[in-house]
Amino acid sequence: MKCSANSMYSVTAPGCPASCISKSPSANCETPPSEGCMCNPGYLLSQDRCVPLAQCGCNVNGRYIVSGEKFYADSDCQRLCRCHRGMVACQDKPCTGKKSCGVRKGVRGCYTAG
Repeated sequence: MKCSANSMYSVTAPGCPASCISKSPSANCETPPSEGCMCNPGYLLSQDRCVPLAQCGCNVNGRYIVSGEKFYADSDCQRLCRCHRGMVACQDKPCTGKKSCGVRKGVRGCYTAG
């Protein structure tokens, strides 16, 4: 079995591995260990990749945001935020021109009508 970068093969990979959301393997995991890939020591699972802790994303209102991703923190798209290495920074940047606030594929943003 070929594993992705920063991960290794294990015959007993944890069913609920340590991740950027939960820094340690879940003690209440109902998924038993099985053959598969697991992150190397010093790395955590961020969506489908193993990253160093310093590159983990942000947990915002129960949603995991990958480091580097931009998102609107409010329902009317007035404050554009960016997750960077676990920290969220926001600025006033409302939708303007022919764009309006909306949700597409589960992501709130400024979109052109159509």
